[in-house]
Amino acid sequence: MSDINCISIVGRLTRDVELKYTNSGTAIGKAAIAVNRYFNKEKEVSYFDFTIWGKLAESLAAYLKKGIRIGIVGELIQQRWVTKESEKRSKIEINVRTVQLLDSNYKDAPSKEKDEMEEVPFNRGVRL
Repeated sequence: MSDINCISIVGRLTRDVELKYTNSGTAIGKAAIAVNRYFNKEKEVSYFDFTIWGKLAESLAAYLKKGIRIGIVGELIQQRWVTKESEKRSKIEINVRTVQLLDSNYKDAPSKEKDEMEEVPFNRGVRL
């Protein structure tokens, strides 16, 4: 039996997606999502960094702005490195496979980009 690594989160973006490109030209979108949790009537917020790759990142970068509510599905990835002081560090982030826009804020996007986006099924999510 193979292992399972799947996560599904709904929350709000803590910042605009930052779009960059690898040396080979692959798009990378990075941001973070805030997720509320209630425990004993107290609100607790968790923040999760995530990465979107390729055409999905390029298509959605103009619409993924701070405060918008989204749903993401992906897998957890652990990044590991050693600092200059030889200390081991690690960080867990979400490698996104599907994005669903849950707010209608993208309606304000420039018409050219909106026309291009009409091919993307927002209501059913977008898959890499």
